[in-house]
Amino acid sequence: FYTLSRILVLKRVTPRKIKNILKGFAYNNSQITLKKWFFKILDINPWCLIFNKMKITVFGTGYVGLVQAAVLSEIGHDVCCVDTDKQKINKLKKGVVQIYEPGLPTLIKNNTQNGKIFFTSSAKKGVNFGEVQFIAVGTPQDSDGSADLTYVLKVAETIAAFMEDEKIIIIKSTVPVGTAHK
Repeated sequence: FYTLSRILVLKRVTPRKIKNILKGFAYNNSQITLKKWFFKILDINPWCLIFNKMKITVFGTGYVGLVQAAVLSEIGHDVCCVDTDKQKINKLKKGVVQIYEPGLPTLIKNNTQNGKIFFTSSAKKGVNFGEVQFIAVGTPQDSDGSADLTYVLKVAETIAAFMEDEKIIIIKSTVPVGTAHK
């Protein structure tokens, strides 16, 4: 909501216009999706939100990583998904999504066909592809109840080993405060 309100201020949308749009949404909610409603409020084409098309790499193709990658590709970014599970990568290349998320298989299929998202098990290819690197790998519970950061730290080391220029690294995995300093 905070981001939405900031965008509304930037677009100078009047409260009256918002009220009219919300009123229309309430009566026609079966015919209008939340995405269309959002862009109707902004009174812009959704592609205008992409200021710079980026090349993005997402490490991890589980619930967090795959959904994030699909959404980023849907709004126009080029996305490379990296996972060590070669069978999962081969299935994703064929459009087979092994997790349940409404609409996800369609996003993956469409954006794979459009060349906006692709899948690989090559970490080097992933690191060299993206200017932005998302770490979205598992953080299972350790024996003492804390988050096991082994996979997160391994991906960070892999990015460091293969990067040839500056990268923006975003940890999307659930991690404790201070993990980025490691």
